[in-house]
Amino acid sequence: MRFCFFLLVSFVFSFSSIVVYSQIYQTVRGTVADVQTKETLPGASVVLLDSIIQNGTITDKNGVFRLEKVSIGRHRLRITFIGYKEVLIPIEVTSGKEV
Repeated sequence: MRFCFFLLVSFVFSFSSIVVYSQIYQTVRGTVADVQTKETLPGASVVLLDSIIQNGTITDKNGVFRLEKVSIGRHRLRITFIGYKEVLIPIEVTSGKEV
């Protein structure tokens, strides 16, 4: 009887840890462009900071980027491009829709 109780308790703790560690993910997408000329910047580096999982990408020929499986919460995007000053953009990722 004592063994069955221990087994049940360990199963409950195992299951609860799976629920705690499973997270909801979302997609972050956007376009990187020059502030003054509004010209897009192909090949710019976009890195997600303040996240458990390291995530980053570069923009395509139209300056568009897409980061998938971003956990919900507050993060920062670090955007760099040769000849430009590094930019940090705070974002809040919610479960409702893409950011």
